Amino acid sequence: AGSVVGTVAQIYPVCFGCGKHYDLLRLALSSLNLFGREIRVAYIYIDRTDALSLDQQNALTSLCSIKLVFRLTRFPMAQGIPVFLSELQAYREVLRDMQREDLLMKFDSDVIFISSRVFEFVLKCDAEAIGTGIHQVQQRSLGRSTHSRIDDMQGGCYFIRGSALTELVRHSISVSAWQMRDGPEDQF
Repeated sequence: AGSVVGTVAQIYPVCFGCGKHYDLLRLALSSLNLFGREIRVAYIYIDRTDALSLDQQNALTSLCSIKLVFRLTRFPMAQGIPVFLSELQAYREVLRDMQREDLLMKFDSDVIFISSRVFEFVLKCDAEAIGTGIHQVQQRSLGRSTHSRIDDMQGGCYFIRGSALTELVRHSISVSAWQMRDGPEDQF
């Protein structure tokens, strides 16, 4: 499913959701299906303590021309270190299907895509990671930034190139999660 040398990079969407948010997930996948025309497969990681029913999974599959791969998270997706551990484990699994130039796109079940422009942009971009800085979100919503770092991305939707993701996950997952323990849940 990944790209081959000399071809265009592929985007590998990864969404984390739960049964409670089925309707949001349906909308998010509908918009991804509509605007992510070049996307071939999307990985849907469902909270192991609030899984989708088989009927819900089948309904989502019939909704999309994109192949959907459903997996359970390693840990419950409440908050804190287990969330980071589940996300990092999922990234390791998806990375096995990716090439260095491909992009993992993490998006939440409440993200709605309104055009194909974001996909076109990231595929043309050489950056290793692409997302919206937390300081930018604060500036827009609060009129000021209370977050001093400019290298943190808001966690609702971001892209990481396979080469950078390889470096990220080659370290111990538990050490990485422990280092991220004080960060807000929706930050990467």
